[in-house]
Amino acid sequence: MSKMDEKSLKPLDPEREIAMDRQIDIMAEKVKERDFEVPEGINIGIETEFPLIYKDLTQVTAEDRDQIIEDNENLQSEVGASMCEAAVGPLRDLKNVAQIHRSLELVEEDLKDELDQLDVSKLRLGTNPFVAPESIKKGNEEKYQLVPQKYDELRNEDVIDEFGRENTVDPRNSDIAGIICSTQLNLQVDELDTAVYLANIGYQVSPFVAAVSANSSFVDGDDLGFDDTRMQMWEISHDDRESFDEELGVGRIESYWDDYDDFVEGMKDRPHILNGEVMEDYALDIGEGMYWKDARIKAAEGEGVSDELLVEYRIPSTQPTPEEDAAIHAFYIGRILFEAESEGTMRDIEVPENMEEDLMDIEKVNRNRSAAMYNGLDTKMYSSNGDLIQADEAVRNELLKAEEGLRNAGIDGSEYLDVLYDRVDRMETPADELRDLYSEQLEKDITGENALYNAIKNQMDREVL
Repeated sequence: MSKMDEKSLKPLDPEREIAMDRQIDIMAEKVKERDFEVPEGINIGIETEFPLIYKDLTQVTAEDRDQIIEDNENLQSEVGASMCEAAVGPLRDLKNVAQIHRSLELVEEDLKDELDQLDVSKLRLGTNPFVAPESIKKGNEEKYQLVPQKYDELRNEDVIDEFGRENTVDPRNSDIAGIICSTQLNLQVDELDTAVYLANIGYQVSPFVAAVSANSSFVDGDDLGFDDTRMQMWEISHDDRESFDEELGVGRIESYWDDYDDFVEGMKDRPHILNGEVMEDYALDIGEGMYWKDARIKAAEGEGVSDELLVEYRIPSTQPTPEEDAAIHAFYIGRILFEAESEGTMRDIEVPENMEEDLMDIEKVNRNRSAAMYNGLDTKMYSSNGDLIQADEAVRNELLKAEEGLRNAGIDGSEYLDVLYDRVDRMETPADELRDLYSEQLEKDITGENALYNAIKNQMDREVL
């Protein structure tokens, strides 16, 4: 959500919710009338979130985090007081995956002196594992205080109170959004029909991405036993459905979007939380910002409609290194371009008349999604042709398609996909690797917390290319 006057925020005023929906409809019509800037080549942006901790492994304060952000134009705040988001791009006419890698590295290099001065370390994984859910500190902005509080009030009282295999946490706390971190890809497109199509494709392939990118097994100092807990905890903590037959507002979708109107209706089905008269000018921005699906369309900018139309892909947890972030985004980009039969520009994508017939059955996609988050590569998944096979075989087939998609689009960087092929060969996600490194550290005469910290740092410092 864009910066705005937050003094008039009123959570869930029923009359204002109706007014917000009405304003979303008005702004959506403007989106449909807008001639968006036409991309030359493949234009992307990356957003990577990561937690900051002091050397004693405690959360960084909002004041120190905000000082770090103030001194770095590529950073912005997140709901967690100790979380940052690094924005990279736009990268115009992408020709090599190394452009993504180097851009991410530059942001972190610019951070180094500031972090050293404050005796702060950054982590690169999908959860901050040193913070108990009930002890999460939030940013000072009013929206970061109001929104989680309201979702706690709205949560379905029948959601589970324990999450994990051997070790468990209570996920009934909307502050959990303050300790989860993802790396997100934004792909620029020129037509709404194309945006909807690519959002659907991205949702279909996202479980294969999740299976090879799982990196959030540790929460509150313990391994919960699932390879990727981030989205699962978020879904539970923000489950405001009156009936479990309804669709969640986070992550999972139950049917592909037919068109942009269908996407807007899904957005309107969610409580806007931040409403009030001053918010109506930002209705579409707020609606998009709080529609936390694995893929989503972004057309708003503050009070108006943006000049650029983006499709955002949100499923992967932050990876241990910038080059591994780049590898995951190369997988996404190549696989989407392969499916859309693009040869290097959004202009050459033809949207099928019936998109759903062109995509995998959504129930199989959602089964894949759950399997990947629970078990990474050590499970079975439906391949793109609908056959149930071993996950490593399914992911390998998808990587081959991604490789061809990059090649057809004139984008170099097959060595980055090799990083993911290597994970498949070893049957090891980053979560699996961290478990092994943690076990090694536990053999030393140090505390469990220090063993986990050392394991994370060793994983972040290793060579992958």
